[in-house]
Amino acid sequence: MFRKKSPIYHRKKGIVRQLAWGRISSTFVALCLVVGLAAVWHFTKAEQSPYVPAANQEVLDAVSHPLAAITLPADAQSAVGTLYEGVVKTNETGEPVPIASITKIITALTILEKALIEPGQQGDTITLQAKDEDYYWQYAAIGGTVTPITAGFEMTQYEILQTMLLASSNNMSDTLVDHYFASRDDYLQAAASFIQKNGLEHTTVADTTGFSPDSRSTPSDLIKLGQLALQNPVIAEIVSQKKATVSVAGEIPNYNPLIEEDLVTGIKPGFTDEAGATLLFSLDVPLPNGESKSIIAAVLNHKNDQTYFGDIAWLYAQLAASYR
Repeated sequence: MFRKKSPIYHRKKGIVRQLAWGRISSTFVALCLVVGLAAVWHFTKAEQSPYVPAANQEVLDAVSHPLAAITLPADAQSAVGTLYEGVVKTNETGEPVPIASITKIITALTILEKALIEPGQQGDTITLQAKDEDYYWQYAAIGGTVTPITAGFEMTQYEILQTMLLASSNNMSDTLVDHYFASRDDYLQAAASFIQKNGLEHTTVADTTGFSPDSRSTPSDLIKLGQLALQNPVIAEIVSQKKATVSVAGEIPNYNPLIEEDLVTGIKPGFTDEAGATLLFSLDVPLPNGESKSIIAAVLNHKNDQTYFGDIAWLYAQLAASYR
């Protein structure tokens, strides 16, 4: 038994590197000069052949799309798209791969279908049980990301969603699913139904957390998942937060390695030995007319430690400059 204290986070091998933003920032600065030249070339091209997207159009001419010029990471399967147009470009193989903690986005959306929270509300108040402490110790023992809790204390549904989506808490994912579903099989059936009705044809989940390598998807499906997440006001609000303070655990961080960038609005990173580094992120890019374009990118199966941070910094930089 343990009492209220500062949060402790246990990460699988290598995931703490996601917090090393200094490495990303230095890479980003070095790339800016190249991106600036690319932006000038792209803006000139755009003037010659203007592209005007139609609202809510799912698939547009990928050849003339501003995102068509994006260079995707060579060491990963990736896709880029927009909130209303969907996938624009991908280098995926079509074979689903482990998605690690991005799975928690599906968990959160499935729970919110069963127990809706309106914006500004906290949802149900949940009393933590002895089994919830057990989840903490079980995941800590195998190197999973955890948030410390104490049986008998209370947390709101919204706070638990914050621990899942910001601090990537495995134990709290299981805790919240237990509260709303009769069994783990009951939850998995509900998640499968959510996946099917939302057209995520290459996505399966085997657990609530993504710790299982059998929770799989493709970059294109994750662009669709990003669309669903950003269109849910509660999830969109949470994933945009740089940190949060919750009952029992105190202050928790957002592990998204791009969250400090001005244009970034979410969504969720992940890491396991089987999945490698995974990242689903979004950004709002300003347009010349004063409006903005919401872009979504997915990076899966990145297993090169030497290039990961440079790759996501370069991808972000290109996307930030794509509509200039």
